[in-house]
Amino acid sequence: MLGVYLSGTGNTKHCIEKLTYLIDENAVVLPLENENIIDSIKNCETIILGYPTQFSNAPIMVRGLWTEKLSSIPSYVDSETTRRAQNALETITKQLHACKVQGVLSLYNGLTKEEKEEFLRLIR
Repeated sequence: MLGVYLSGTGNTKHCIEKLTYLIDENAVVLPLENENIIDSIKNCETIILGYPTQFSNAPIMVRGLWTEKLSSIPSYVDSETTRRAQNALETITKQLHACKVQGVLSLYNGLTKEEKEEFLRLIR
């Protein structure tokens, strides 16, 4: 088991360490910025990911990590696993898009009436 976290203040790191070690005391926990993180993820079946939300969305570093991991499937992987990985990538991509849209809506809802009018004027 691998715990991966992105943490600016240390709160997410603390939570991932606690959760991961409760599940598997032999687990490894690494920061997303670790230079070997992609190889570590590719070599692990169970991954717990922790990150703060930014404007109701996963941070760019986190989104890039998962789409990169799932976009290159080694040739020795059987077709069923490849199909499941491709389905997972599609699901993740759709969810990330939905999070982006939800983030924009959340920001829009926080605008004043005048700011909303300006926003609508700019996107037309």
